[in-house]
Amino acid sequence: MDDQVPLLRQKRLTEKRLQESGLEYTIFRADAFMDVSFAMMGSDIPVRGLEAATVKRPFWFSSRFFNKVKDGMAEKGEVQIPGKGTVRRSFISIDDVVEFLVSSVNKPEARNAIFDIGGPQALSCNEVMAIFEKVLGKPLKARRTPAVIFRIGLALLKPFSPAAADIMGINYLSATVDSAIDMEDTARIFGVKLTSAEEFMRQKIGSPS
Repeated sequence: MDDQVPLLRQKRLTEKRLQESGLEYTIFRADAFMDVSFAMMGSDIPVRGLEAATVKRPFWFSSRFFNKVKDGMAEKGEVQIPGKGTVRRSFISIDDVVEFLVSSVNKPEARNAIFDIGGPQALSCNEVMAIFEKVLGKPLKARRTPAVIFRIGLALLKPFSPAAADIMGINYLSATVDSAIDMEDTARIFGVKLTSAEEFMRQKIGSPS
């Protein structure tokens, strides 16, 4: 999808420039952030306590959608699910990504290396919805958007708003492409204790683990 999703293409070009620069580098390719993906499913709980939440940035396309769905679970019991909700992703918390970045400094194993990073478990959006039900203590219903809608949106928006096309393309990938990552070795190398989806949500709502 690099040629179709502007953001992915720019990330890949940045990687290439770093590798060709002669500078030492460490590249982390993170899977979906819990703080963003879980919020876009219909709750403002995942962005509590964040000083500069990505989903609250002043970009018309994303802010309009988030403002529309952020109270969906609380007020309507609805969860936004891309596609059928069966594709599995290694969702990772932003705080854990920060731990990887800090730990990589002056670490020999990180020199001129690339690491895929994700959370401790690969989850489908349906499984994430079940976690929301568990921590919120109430049943929820899914509102599913067919993957083809995101693909069409990507094509239509690309000539006018590459940033909006990015969001549609990322949602299309979320609905169609598995990205499970085995984190055992990488977490050990960097000494990062990964946060599970349930731990992340309970921390956000202040409930006991």
